[in-house]
Amino acid sequence: MGSLVGNLEKHSRKMIRRFLTLFLCLALLTSCDDESKAKKTAKQFLKENLAETSFNIKEVSRLDSTFVITDSIVEIMRQNTSSQPQFTGKKIQWSKRDGSKLRYARIIYKVYDKEFTQTFYFDDQLEHVIAVKNYAVLRFSNVSQRNSAINQSIRLGFQCLT
Repeated sequence: MGSLVGNLEKHSRKMIRRFLTLFLCLALLTSCDDESKAKKTAKQFLKENLAETSFNIKEVSRLDSTFVITDSIVEIMRQNTSSQPQFTGKKIQWSKRDGSKLRYARIIYKVYDKEFTQTFYFDDQLEHVIAVKNYAVLRFSNVSQRNSAINQSIRLGFQCLT
């Protein structure tokens, strides 16, 4: 009787380990698939909306999701993106937001010799770009000038360097 219980416990542990391994592999594959889908969607968006047709996506961060981006924040990000030099001359065709959940990834891409870092906000299915958050790198000659600029622009998402 004792050996039967021991065999069942060994078998159960093996089954649990196999199940966990399979589950982790599936989760990893799904995550990779989502990131490649986000990259494909971002690439299509850039192809349709960049002023220049020659660009290269260098890096896509891990995807995450958010429920805190309001419609007014989306509109501000859209206006800021439309005024960026790499999009000048193009009327950006934004996709309509459907639902409160947005997924996002930080994407680094090059247009000729200039590198851009932006956060792309996608719909939940990763089929459309809803908004793009832009980052500007600012340099200041003194601390008070830097602090003043930070206070004025922090809500727009600028990164400041001294």
